[in-house]
Amino acid sequence: MTKMVRALLICSTIVACARGFSMHPAIIGRAQTAIRTESSTRLQSIPANMTSDFGIDIEKEAWKQKNELDTIMQTSKTSAEGEIWKARGLLLAAAALYGTNFPVVKMLGDIVPVGIGATIRFGLASLVTLPWLLAPPTQEIRSKEDDTRLPAILAGIEVGSYNAVAYLAQAVGLETIDASKSAFICSLSVVIVPVLDFLTGKRMTRDQLIGAFMAVVGVAFLELGGAKDMTFSVGDLATFLQPIGFGLAFWRMEVAMHKYPHEAKRATAAQLLPVLLMSAVYSGMTDTVDVGQVVSWVTDPMVLFALFWTGVVTTACTLYMESLALKTLSAAETTLIFSTEPVWGAAFAALLMGEHLGAGSAAGAALVVAGCIFSSLGFQGLSNQLGSLMGAAPLAAALATTAVPASALEDRVDGAEEMVEEIVEEIVMSTTDIF
Repeated sequence: MTKMVRALLICSTIVACARGFSMHPAIIGRAQTAIRTESSTRLQSIPANMTSDFGIDIEKEAWKQKNELDTIMQTSKTSAEGEIWKARGLLLAAAALYGTNFPVVKMLGDIVPVGIGATIRFGLASLVTLPWLLAPPTQEIRSKEDDTRLPAILAGIEVGSYNAVAYLAQAVGLETIDASKSAFICSLSVVIVPVLDFLTGKRMTRDQLIGAFMAVVGVAFLELGGAKDMTFSVGDLATFLQPIGFGLAFWRMEVAMHKYPHEAKRATAAQLLPVLLMSAVYSGMTDTVDVGQVVSWVTDPMVLFALFWTGVVTTACTLYMESLALKTLSAAETTLIFSTEPVWGAAFAALLMGEHLGAGSAAGAALVVAGCIFSSLGFQGLSNQLGSLMGAAPLAAALATTAVPASALEDRVDGAEEMVEEIVEEIVMSTTDIF
């Protein structure tokens, strides 16, 4: 029970930290360009003789309004940088929550069979998120002509199907191969997402490729330090479906969240359904259920805590956090940040189970973190960050090194353009009244 109390305290601390983060769509320089273009076009349409004939300096008044808009946009840009960093911090918190799965699931696995434990875990997650699935449309959805509820559910089911295949492949593989080898193969999802981006014509930066390579090498050091050999078996081949499944899930969820940014909760609930179904089928094929055993499990405080934590917190909550993050950050960066999961897992295993990292594993942990940071910032971003800390120019390249899709900016840009139109039209109407 001492281990469980320590786990409860540590997990509660992580949740408290995670609540401090929030995310919103970012605003970048494209909005400023749109405002300047609209302002110049409107100013050119104003007759020049209005100023000389009536003593009204329309141009001066218009540029005064424009300068005010520039100030607003600069503030928005600074705020966007902060929001991106909040998103990254939220993802790190989610990775830490995922990391707690290693010791908690290990304690759970000593009592409950893997298939039954997974079924109960994802059953709890599905039950908790059921209100999200059945919730009425939000105000943002009601204000639009198209109902996005069903498309968001279908997108979530698609993503959940990829996750279900990955979880099943993981379970099958772990029956015949070492857990360290399985974890390394799973980390290859860091590479799968950029490859999928590349195959669909999306340009990947040098920083992202270098960061991905560093993260994979780091996970190799961290997870394979104690491996005896690198021979391949049927379990290895099955386990190679893990990065494909999880990588596809990240990649497709990014697309879904850009299409339906207000349906993150509904999509999260929907993607748990295929995982629950697959877990139940796997359990029915591999496990024998005894009513007496089930009663003993559900009356054991340790088992109840482990099931609640892995089902509600590290499954439902973290999937929702991930869905929100994909509104702002790319799937490639999201996957890279999540590559810190084995680092957190090793840390919590040391705290809760008394395990310790060797020199090679510690070097791997450092490489994973360095790869995530480098992929997010690159050389220029790191240089600007150091300059900011030393009192030089503020960080300016963070937005440039983060892949923020244009679709996430449309509402903000359209709103800014409408603001410009209203201001300039008001000036023109005021001048027209003088005639």
